[in-house]
Amino acid sequence: MRTVEPIFKVKTGDYKKMEETLKRTIGQYIRHSKECKIGITNDPYVRWNSYISANTRYNEMIVFYKTSSYSYICEVEKYLIDHAKDYVDNQRGGGAGIKDCHNDYFAYIVRL
Repeated sequence: MRTVEPIFKVKTGDYKKMEETLKRTIGQYIRHSKECKIGITNDPYVRWNSYISANTRYNEMIVFYKTSSYSYICEVEKYLIDHAKDYVDNQRGGGAGIKDCHNDYFAYIVRL
């Protein structure tokens, strides 16, 4: 059953100090899903609604990291996609998502 809103299990901090934590977080979500995709956004509600309105197969969106740094969020996305490339549906290594808008940025995973 598809969730109505994103699920927030957000961690914050310098991602370079949190690399292992973020890898474990992603590993847990991947292990318990059939298909998944990692992404970034500056508005999780709008992004999740775009998945719903596009009638994608994903059932839930889990927001797991937040930062005010555009460069950090881009690095997190690329790092985690590279780390989990054999298990995620991402066709690119990241960077196709959001533009620098000087807001908070979020990393998420959508999954079945």
